[in-house]
Amino acid sequence: IPNGSSPSFSADGRWFGVTVGVSEEEREKAQKAGKPARNKLLLCDLVKSEDHEIEGVSSFSFSGDGRHVVVRRAGSDVIVRDLTTGTDTTFGNVVAHAWSDVGGLLSLVIGTDDKIGNGIQLFDAAAGILRTLDSASADYKSTTWRKDAADLAILRGKVQEDEDAEESFEVVTFRGLDTSWPSRKVWDHESDENLAGFRVVDFAGVRWSDDGEIVFFGMKENAEPAPRGEQLEAAPEEEGDEKAAGKTLKDTLQKEAAEVDVWHPKDIFINPQQKKTASRDERTNFLTALWIAEGRAVSLANELTESVTLVPGQRHAIGRDNTPYERVQMFGPVLNDMYVIDVATGERKLILEGLKMFQGTSPDGSLALYVRDNHLWTYDLKSEAHVNISASVDAYFINQETDNLTEEKSPYGVAGWTSDGVHILLNDRYDVWQVRLDGSGGTRVTAGAEERVRHRMYRMGGGGGRGGRGAQEAVDMTKPHLMSLYGDFTKQSGYASLEPDGRVEQLLYSDRNVSGLTKAENTEVYAWVEQSYEDSPDVFVGDSGLTNPRQISQTNPFQKDFLWGFGELVDYQSDRGVPLQGALHYPAGFEEGKQYPMIVLIYEKRSQNLHSYSAPSEESPYNPAVFTSEGYFVLQPDIVYQPQNPGVSAVECVVPAVKAALSIGYIDENRVGLVGHSWGACQTSFIVTQTDIFAAGVAGAPLTDMMSMSMFVYWNSGGTNARIFWESQGRMNQPFWRDVDTYIANSPVFHIDSLNTPLLMTFGDQDGAVDWHQGVEMYNAARVADKPVVMLVYPGENHSLSRRPNKIDYHYRVRAWFDHYLKGVPAEKWITEGVSHLDREKELEALKTGPKTKTTPPANGNGGNGNGGGRRGRRGRRGGR
Repeated sequence: IPNGSSPSFSADGRWFGVTVGVSEEEREKAQKAGKPARNKLLLCDLVKSEDHEIEGVSSFSFSGDGRHVVVRRAGSDVIVRDLTTGTDTTFGNVVAHAWSDVGGLLSLVIGTDDKIGNGIQLFDAAAGILRTLDSASADYKSTTWRKDAADLAILRGKVQEDEDAEESFEVVTFRGLDTSWPSRKVWDHESDENLAGFRVVDFAGVRWSDDGEIVFFGMKENAEPAPRGEQLEAAPEEEGDEKAAGKTLKDTLQKEAAEVDVWHPKDIFINPQQKKTASRDERTNFLTALWIAEGRAVSLANELTESVTLVPGQRHAIGRDNTPYERVQMFGPVLNDMYVIDVATGERKLILEGLKMFQGTSPDGSLALYVRDNHLWTYDLKSEAHVNISASVDAYFINQETDNLTEEKSPYGVAGWTSDGVHILLNDRYDVWQVRLDGSGGTRVTAGAEERVRHRMYRMGGGGGRGGRGAQEAVDMTKPHLMSLYGDFTKQSGYASLEPDGRVEQLLYSDRNVSGLTKAENTEVYAWVEQSYEDSPDVFVGDSGLTNPRQISQTNPFQKDFLWGFGELVDYQSDRGVPLQGALHYPAGFEEGKQYPMIVLIYEKRSQNLHSYSAPSEESPYNPAVFTSEGYFVLQPDIVYQPQNPGVSAVECVVPAVKAALSIGYIDENRVGLVGHSWGACQTSFIVTQTDIFAAGVAGAPLTDMMSMSMFVYWNSGGTNARIFWESQGRMNQPFWRDVDTYIANSPVFHIDSLNTPLLMTFGDQDGAVDWHQGVEMYNAARVADKPVVMLVYPGENHSLSRRPNKIDYHYRVRAWFDHYLKGVPAEKWITEGVSHLDREKELEALKTGPKTKTTPPANGNGGNGNGGGRRGRRGRRGGR
């Protein structure tokens, strides 16, 4: 279904619905005409093979019993269609709606501009009966059904006597709406004197406890009233007025606020980050539990534990307080003191101090799991006992492959908690272990380490969240369980079954990328996706055991008419002797005996892309399928990092990878290019200053000066780069002034005199990840050193290009760059001569108005015919002082 999205089946499987949008061309046409591009709903009767369409649809959903569908049209109109009879019932002024899980009960929130007639209504779609549950001249927000029950909660706006008071809500609950006598209760926080000065907020939503005894919502302290206008009025400036004597210009202009930000050394979060998180910070609220029967509210959060997570069962919660570690958090890890909170009383108990990694709770909510001192520990919420569960097991459960410099690293993960309440399933690098919760040891469940095949428990679906619902179900080890498989050094993948007797039976294991396994809800039919570099992703269906597979989709069938590349693994060792791999993809139409150019694409580890399919696209600048279709080999090698030496480490891994690829005999050693983006671009910029093995390089948004970059701001989040350098990708654990030599040794700009490889850098001048002045610094250094660096700057673009014309332009410039330096294609003039600002303005104007006389179009369609040549163009580059 072209332009289809949000597909859904009715519960009985008879109906299929999908939102159908318009094509990109149709959308652009509608925008130019000033008209909306509206979607439609396509309803397919799978029994009668009939299609039905409803125009102007923004969303739809089937009822729990599958007999009805509710459709929201543009605006506030809602249609409920009886799928048996085809009759429609229309409702107006509906601001929100939701089906219950039971029966065909649909809640409808009615809202009007003047609030007259607002309320919450219930439509019994099966009976065709509409009734009003509550009505008032107020806003109704956050309608929430309890899972698998006909219980409903909603927030109703309170009438405020003070028109400047912030909005507050009452909590309204309904129980048993599928019965003749449902109950209704209203709770107002003003009935509790302990909550004076607080208000109920709508933006935190409402959630039910599993048993329906509690609803959870958010409360916030009332803000201090803003200063009144008379406080801001200036004194009169009449001649002779004593009040005017001694007034300054600031006094006169005090009504015109200066636009200034104060950056203070005591700021935990610097000013840019405060701006980024302002809307979230304004919504900070305290999680509150309302015991419905008693009408009693318990605050679960306070100033110290604003971050609160309910544990399964919703009788306890885990609170976090990071205020004692705010100074550490400025540049290092986020640490928390952890509390256990009693949902019935609000009593909180400190259980851990300075914790970095909390790993959740057991399915029954009795145990909390955390990481400390490179071990996994449990805390018993009842007995208050802490137990080191991993110390007695001969395995590494903390990720040994992570090469960042953080003091405490993450575990490989929790595979599950067993239903016997005695064990937990933990992952090491390749296997799953069954570890005793009393700390007495454990046993290995799988045998992946011998063949270096990663085994992981596989769950279809799942979830979780703040409300403590959807928690991981306990694993019954007396039943078979699916496992995912991945060959660390073969890149094979698939699935297996862990049998109750401990055997692991392979079900599907292929030299392809196999993923996305899912199961039909009520029958033993499975579906999964397979792809390879040569074969676009397709859906396969099989029965229990994943046997008798059949392909049910055929994506990109036209590809059979095109030449295509293929891939293989290249094994090599870094200069430090670390065994590594690279994914090497051959050019389309490869012929033995010929010599080909090669492009090396880098970003940390990339050999896992051996079986990744990429559709050629003119909007992707580093697309492997484009490169191979243009006659290039493409190598994607792995890089591992040594502490404090990210640039040097990249050289030690990439150069041996290139030599290993050259050894196959089909690649011209004089025609090898290097490309990377962001961190990969940093490594690209550095590598080409350390070796002349590359004939050309392309670096998209590279870090070039590790010193200055480490103290810049990551503008997309507003945080500092220091934490990234010390805790994460930068792999530098000291500020530059304490380790100057190391920063210099790994910064491309400090090695500009050694650069002999033509380098193309690209930036958006609104880059919020890597400050684009990093490019300016490298560019100007290269100009001083007379080195071959060209920089492209796209105005208004962030870390990656988003505007389609810019993406296409950059795509073709990358190709032109490599085609010239690796294939000997004559250079476009922007490569050899540049483009003056005035000539570029003329090019853009010509694109808007169209050529007045017959001219030769710009090469590759990138708007780059150089600067027009001649003295005038050269003056344009020299002038402008």
